[in-house]
Amino acid sequence: MPAAGSKPNNYCFQVLINACGHAGYTKKAFQLYNQMKKRGLKVEPVAYTGLFLACAHSPWPTIDGLQRATHLRSYLLEKNFQFNQIICHAMIKAFGWCGDMGTAFQVVDEMIQDGIMVTTETMSFLLQACITNKEAGFWHAVKVWRKMRELKLQPNIHSYNLLMRIIKDCGAGDPKFIIDLLKEDDQHSLKKTDPSRKHNLIPETSNLKVKSLESEKNLRNIQEDSVVYHLENNNSAENVNKNLSKGVFPDILGKRLAAGYAVALGALDHPSDRLALLGGPSNILMQMKRDKVIPNLKTFTQMLESLPPDTQAEQVLLESMKNLKLQPDTQFFNMLIKKRNFRQDIKAAQEVIIQMQHYHLLPDIITYGCLALGCHNLHCASQLLKDMDANYFQPNIEIMTILVKNSLVKQDYAFTVAMLKKMQEKAISPHDFLLSRLEQARIRAQNILLDEDENSTLIQEKKKRAAKIFLSAYKIWLKDSEVQLPEHPWTQYR
Repeated sequence: MPAAGSKPNNYCFQVLINACGHAGYTKKAFQLYNQMKKRGLKVEPVAYTGLFLACAHSPWPTIDGLQRATHLRSYLLEKNFQFNQIICHAMIKAFGWCGDMGTAFQVVDEMIQDGIMVTTETMSFLLQACITNKEAGFWHAVKVWRKMRELKLQPNIHSYNLLMRIIKDCGAGDPKFIIDLLKEDDQHSLKKTDPSRKHNLIPETSNLKVKSLESEKNLRNIQEDSVVYHLENNNSAENVNKNLSKGVFPDILGKRLAAGYAVALGALDHPSDRLALLGGPSNILMQMKRDKVIPNLKTFTQMLESLPPDTQAEQVLLESMKNLKLQPDTQFFNMLIKKRNFRQDIKAAQEVIIQMQHYHLLPDIITYGCLALGCHNLHCASQLLKDMDANYFQPNIEIMTILVKNSLVKQDYAFTVAMLKKMQEKAISPHDFLLSRLEQARIRAQNILLDEDENSTLIQEKKKRAAKIFLSAYKIWLKDSEVQLPEHPWTQYR
């Protein structure tokens, strides 16, 4: 621009700030902002949106991003800046992604106080914030969902997909919090109840515990298999039996929160527990239909990872997709292979490839990475690498790391050495994570050699010989390998 005799105006700066914002290049975004102020240019609201986006996408959200976002928000509040909906959404995203959920929720409260319209999109940004809280994100998401219903906002496909991810990735904290939420609804409904009609009251002695369910059939029959009642008198038991078929279970997703007879919950440590609390896939899909939301592939892929570790439940989910005329894609089947390998169901994982052929789908590099999770011996790993060669795929560092890691877990040093040689043959450089695992293995191998037990068995002697071969091969491999060091996130912009 100087060569052309042009000076940048505020529009030029705003475009650059927003570009840096989407890239998470906070340092440059704030440099440009400071330059604008020095030049006396008017800073439009769109520039502040870009700055908050930069904080949200920062490579160091809890340090760099949060610090900058907090300072900028304080500065704008001091200046009595009039926030609009777009900036508020950017702030919710910034504080949510940077781990400050309290401020993210506070921004929404301020929006309501200032008369700024709160929409389904606003609540979606809050649900994104819940994802960052791995310990109690599910509990916060339930609160957000109920607030959305209270404001009569219609959830959309994005809302449901975010909820599916939260079920998968986030814990529920203390289950007591969810029970307290349900009790609030109980108290609200009891106020409207005639005190003389005692049969309307929820039995005080009932105790509900959600268990991990074994199949979609169980999810549909949650009333029979997932509830444990501890009753102190026959009258309470009679009331429960009479009402088992009348929806006594919590309805958390519906337009009106229904507590049912739930007064206590078991631990919600596993995704399948949290999925069961919401009624399982069948109930969630039914609620989506009531909300006139059509599930997509992402919905089912997220839901798949929260299912109980059971092949039948997975097949029922595939049937649900078929009923909705949704065809699974390669990504869905990759997740299915990964899920089955994680539970050591190797045969079922390999059968997924046949299912993919039925849908005329071809494996990609990620498919082979998921299959690598099930390779726990040299024969299986060698076959996988041969299959990749036959289909013109080159193994990458991620696949080789999985195979090496599997060999180290089994302490199969012949397997490890073969994989290291394969990496050398394919010119695959190790990264710091793989090297840290190999260094731990080196220490274990050295300890095996230093163990001088006079009564050592043939098996122990065999282990010592294998450890010696590994140490020798590892030393040579390490000398000849070029290590991949992690690059600074902003190197590409320099």
